[in-house]
Amino acid sequence: MKQDEKIIKNNILIAEFMGGKPTNALGSIAWDLPDFPGLQLVLFYDSSWDWLMPVINAIEKIGESNRYWGTLCKITTTYIEIGDVLLDFKLKQYNTKIQGTWMAVVEFIKQYNKTKKKFKY
Repeated sequence: MKQDEKIIKNNILIAEFMGGKPTNALGSIAWDLPDFPGLQLVLFYDSSWDWLMPVINAIEKIGESNRYWGTLCKITTTYIEIGDVLLDFKLKQYNTKIQGTWMAVVEFIKQYNKTKKKFKY
């Protein structure tokens, strides 16, 4: 899978986690997202803190409603920890802190989706 395709696929995963709904707009897929007005043709979770921070807030709220799911979000200069996902900048190279944070969010959502199906929160 090409890098751009991976980014698009993972941004769609985040949009669905955030309650976004795909719709057909002018022959393209657009997203109706609760956190952003109007339809969005492009998802910017991988490159904008304005897009990514509401996702982190949503992850933290999961922990408020369910004490059994670890949703600690910690971002430092050397590692990013979201729930049980820990990305160490020494082990994996990311060009920017937002890219590392975005990847941790993606991995968290993948784990959450698997666990959610098992335990039905």
